[in-house]
Amino acid sequence: MWDRTNELLWATADNVLNTYTYVQSDGKPALVLQDSYPLPEGQNGAHELFPVYGLNQLWLTTLGAVYKFNVATKEFQRFNASTTGNIKSISSGPAGYATIMLYPTESYWSDKLIDTGGRSVYQEDGYQIYKGRWLLKNTFSYPEDHPAPQI
Repeated sequence: MWDRTNELLWATADNVLNTYTYVQSDGKPALVLQDSYPLPEGQNGAHELFPVYGLNQLWLTTLGAVYKFNVATKEFQRFNASTTGNIKSISSGPAGYATIMLYPTESYWSDKLIDTGGRSVYQEDGYQIYKGRWLLKNTFSYPEDHPAPQI
């Protein structure tokens, strides 16, 4: 996940959250590891990494939990929801938008998205959804004038 403000790439690797800088080395692009943050509570299987809407935080999911990672303080905060294990995607928005999650009901996919209470917020029989996102401005990664369609 590109961090536009700090010019860092955030990436997960099983049981750590890493930051990398993008550099040119001998005329070739390269990523240089800057910092590593071990996942809390012995968690592993890091999967989803996406900005928390309107905050300088990142959603991070693992095989057993969902966290918010504060980019400024470098602290993880466990997020409580009805289902927090094996979440494939999580997306939040401004007031009036539910935080939506994809909890797989088949292998790695589902035909619905749920809110933090486990209630279905979108379902389409026959769909095999892997990621679900609100189509909103992502100022964590992109400039205000980014041309991607946004609501």
